[in-house]
Amino acid sequence: ARTDTAGRGRRRRSARTGRCGPQWMSARSSGGPTDDILMFDELSDGEQVFLGRMALFYLMEGRDDALILLDEPESHFNDIWKREIVAIIDEVLGEQANEVIISTHSSISLTDVFDDEIQLLKKQDGQAYISRITSTTFGADPSEIMINIFGAEDSIGKRSLKWLEDQLDKKWSPEQKKELETIIRQIGPGLHRSELRTIWRKLNAAQD
Repeated sequence: ARTDTAGRGRRRRSARTGRCGPQWMSARSSGGPTDDILMFDELSDGEQVFLGRMALFYLMEGRDDALILLDEPESHFNDIWKREIVAIIDEVLGEQANEVIISTHSSISLTDVFDDEIQLLKKQDGQAYISRITSTTFGADPSEIMINIFGAEDSIGKRSLKWLEDQLDKKWSPEQKKELETIIRQIGPGLHRSELRTIWRKLNAAQD
């Protein structure tokens, strides 16, 4: 998906709050202790990319008529940083006459973007084309975007999906109620857990 975050007239927040800054870096003045200096090459790949992206955005502050192309800027980012990147761009560049185009595969990042700011690119017969977006993205659950925009079969992992479906297909008996209770305690919230709890309640009623 390609996003265009040119801005929607939203009030600009302070770009100097340090909220997005590299809090894990510090340095001493010349001649002072150097034990807490963290060198750039000591950072992980993700931290180096994160720092580079943030530096780019703040270097562009105050400049107009710029076209910024970001090819999957969330690469190497953890999920916490992914949910920050669009907000940071909007915070620093949101009210300037610039165009920012982002290519991304991040469901989390797209929750910060209105659907009319997105161009969904698909390929057919070796040709790319723009596909119509049929669901809203701004403020949406990332799992909904994963399914409706990126075409995932489900929002959970393939392994867990198969295992949970096997449990739902299993012929449970009242004697297996304790086993089912243990399974339910190991499963996170969601549709499958709810359906297994329904099976458990039926087993409990049958035993009574």
